[in-house]
Amino acid sequence: MALACCGQAALAHGPASSHAKLDHILNQLGQATDSLRVEAGCFTEPTAAGREEGGLCADLYQFSCAPGEWNDGTGTAGSDELVNKKVAALKAEISKKATKDFLGALKTPKGAYLRKLALSAFGMSFAPGCEGPGKSANCDRILAEALGAQVTKNLLPRGRPGGAPGEPRPASLRGLDMLIQNAAYRRLEMQYSAEAKKALRDSSTEKKIETKIFPKVQKLLVDLIRRKVPDPKAREILATKVAGIEFGGADCAAPVPPDATGDSYDPALSAMLEPNAFYTPAKNSFRFCNGFLLRNKSEFQIASVVAHELAHAIDPCLITHGPKDFRFSYADPLNRERSEAEYPFPNLLACLRGEGSMRAEFRPAPAPSLGVPAEGEGLPAKLASLEQKIAALNVKIVDEALSRQDRERLRDEKTMALSELARVRRRLEERDGFGAEGGFPPAPENAFCQEDQIGESLSDWIAGEILPAYVKQNHTNLSSAQRQVGFANVFRGMCQEGGITGEGPPRFDVHPETYLRANQLLLAQPEVRRQMGCPLDPPAGVTYCEVPDVKGAR
Repeated sequence: MALACCGQAALAHGPASSHAKLDHILNQLGQATDSLRVEAGCFTEPTAAGREEGGLCADLYQFSCAPGEWNDGTGTAGSDELVNKKVAALKAEISKKATKDFLGALKTPKGAYLRKLALSAFGMSFAPGCEGPGKSANCDRILAEALGAQVTKNLLPRGRPGGAPGEPRPASLRGLDMLIQNAAYRRLEMQYSAEAKKALRDSSTEKKIETKIFPKVQKLLVDLIRRKVPDPKAREILATKVAGIEFGGADCAAPVPPDATGDSYDPALSAMLEPNAFYTPAKNSFRFCNGFLLRNKSEFQIASVVAHELAHAIDPCLITHGPKDFRFSYADPLNRERSEAEYPFPNLLACLRGEGSMRAEFRPAPAPSLGVPAEGEGLPAKLASLEQKIAALNVKIVDEALSRQDRERLRDEKTMALSELARVRRRLEERDGFGAEGGFPPAPENAFCQEDQIGESLSDWIAGEILPAYVKQNHTNLSSAQRQVGFANVFRGMCQEGGITGEGPPRFDVHPETYLRANQLLLAQPEVRRQMGCPLDPPAGVTYCEVPDVKGAR
């Protein structure tokens, strides 16, 4: 479907033909693939006389949730359906390349044992034409296709973007276990995983973040602190801490263990696809995960996410993290009301909790349970427990006395344990990570560190102050129409209605609803409204949380 825009079609198609090489299709991940691409030039420039309170000036969230790919003059942004199409093409090409490579490997003397394992796993050991003098090429082709599909399933598991076409159903789960642990199979699987991760990684944008966007956002935040924080001591602590933050890169995958071919090795590309970012207080660094860059290369979103993550260093919880003689401290850390009044940005937290702003909620902390460690403290023990569990499952799964149903149940249990093992390894790497995934790191205890939306709200507020300053400083030639698209691109691909659901009652979400983040915070900011060509006053019922400049601040 094409969008008629300014009298011309705005649909741009990626390559329609199938690609011969894996690296070629992977290179297309940075481009549109049969998707809607709409240029901001299709909008009309608002005039002073024609500015009205409705439309995007009243509701930015709705446009942020629109389908397609939108160009704001600094880059394009799209939603998850674009990634789904790209990953579906990636899966097909990995399967095609793996099939070809396995077909060659099965014909070699070294591949004879791998062939026996595959015949057993897929129920073909006694199939006519697969063994003996009458062996046919068709049997090896079927085996190679099944092996290629199995590799693709392991790299991009079901439930990940792109669907799950043509997954093989093993006849022998014990045989499949032996197959996927075989060194020859693992070697090829690891090769495809490494190639895909390398191609998925957007090195050019990562470098742009490191050398251009991050330093400029960091400086703007230090300047904001110096302008808005009245207490000289707190001002110096916060500014020094933010100025010391470093960029940790875009690779958010779990670190590969030394024994990369062991049972705990996880080749999946999930961490390369999931949009995430997090600040790590123990390292005073942040990561901007590659999954964001697959959806959104707009500097509006990138600068906003960077500002948001840097702001976590001084949010109400993590502001107390630092050396004892050089950190901000609350007089009575567990007294929420008193601590809110002491927070260095005057009156800001109370405003962000207000009905006209972010409505930042909190859930009263339960009574402490003796002997129950916080997740961050219990991660090493959890890792050891999972490794022991997987080792025990490996022994049970090959027990000949097991029924098929019990073996399948144990295999599912092992798959879940491996997935959890990868998650724990990532959490150990992040350790104190605090960002788009949520969670509460260990830190000097205060009232804001458990089940409170105020940390995310504060970080959003700071991002909302920094972003228009960044745009004004670095993109002076954008039209109001491009800026309208740009500010909508900040939350493009993040449309959800809060509250994480699943089995049992909804889990408390530390992120306020995206609707509030877009419409009652970002769209309330006067400079954002000015750059969009909107009246400076926000719509009725919406409050801009203003923190005045300190008198004489530089």
